[in-house]
Amino acid sequence: MDQLRQAIESTGAQILDSCTVAWGGLKMLHAHTVSFKGTRGVVLHYENPPVHQIDTHVLDAYASELKLIERRKRELSFLIFSFAPDPVHAGGDLKETLTSLRTKRGYRWADRRLLTAFALYKRVRALAKHLRIISVLPGGDYYGGSAEIALWADQMVGDPRTTICMSEATIGLIPGWGGLARLSTKAGHHNARCLVATARKTTARELKAIGVLDAVVGSCMLAALFQRAFKLALSKIKTRVPTILMSEDDMEAEVARRCDPHTYSHLWGKPLGDVRNEIAELKMPLAPQSIQALRTLFLAYGIPYEEEHFFRTEMKCDSMLYRHPLLAEGIRAVLEKRVPNFELKQMEEKS
Repeated sequence: MDQLRQAIESTGAQILDSCTVAWGGLKMLHAHTVSFKGTRGVVLHYENPPVHQIDTHVLDAYASELKLIERRKRELSFLIFSFAPDPVHAGGDLKETLTSLRTKRGYRWADRRLLTAFALYKRVRALAKHLRIISVLPGGDYYGGSAEIALWADQMVGDPRTTICMSEATIGLIPGWGGLARLSTKAGHHNARCLVATARKTTARELKAIGVLDAVVGSCMLAALFQRAFKLALSKIKTRVPTILMSEDDMEAEVARRCDPHTYSHLWGKPLGDVRNEIAELKMPLAPQSIQALRTLFLAYGIPYEEEHFFRTEMKCDSMLYRHPLLAEGIRAVLEKRVPNFELKQMEEKS
């Protein structure tokens, strides 16, 4: 908290008032009303050490704060989402997901969380008609839901260590909180498919080239990121033509190899630490059901592109994947740090 205040104030901005929503120990959402060069805005800063997972309570906390910001939108010019300057931002809370899916109302819980995220996205994009919305991503790896919340913003600022990994396909899901829709808007359908279908860890340099990051600050100091964010808040948005991250043929070849469970049959169940070299060469397996859902989503979606409609379709596809019998295997493999077995036959034999 002190580090955040110091970073904001070192830019010349003034903190006018602050409040903190805290729950479940170290989970905190800080809201600072700030003034920069006579212009007022709000900084919403989330932290939940050590890996800053996003659970249902976090989404509810964001909803509560955004309601307050909506009431003040006429007096504000910008909203900044910021995240803790730590190495890992793990996205959705997989333990919560696995526990909830074991209950009788598990699918209802999953659908409710998807709808909560959709409602939050709509709030943020509605606010974007009145405020400039910017995400500040201090150096670290942003996975899944952590990246999706940041993507709701108009513009994004990172440093050379910032990476984004839409890792859902290695579990058995696809992004369901608007990650695909926002990536498509910012980077184009092809790059969005590439990031999600390959679950690749994309560097800050690559993210800027494809239009996801608007600025990569040379300094890794939190104050430098806020300095750039405040300047962007007062500047016009520049449009750019994104570069192509990976050719269609290369992407399809990689995905076909990685979503074939038998590519990894000699590694099934082994601890990731014991097969580090093999995984470095092969990359993590992709869940076949996730790849099929992505293909269905993009084939079914027509022209012209409309972001909110695409988000709805994305959310429905993700909802169906929560009901797939191999999802539990993908989640448990992540939690147990082992190589998953995405062969459907093994589930049929167990049943």
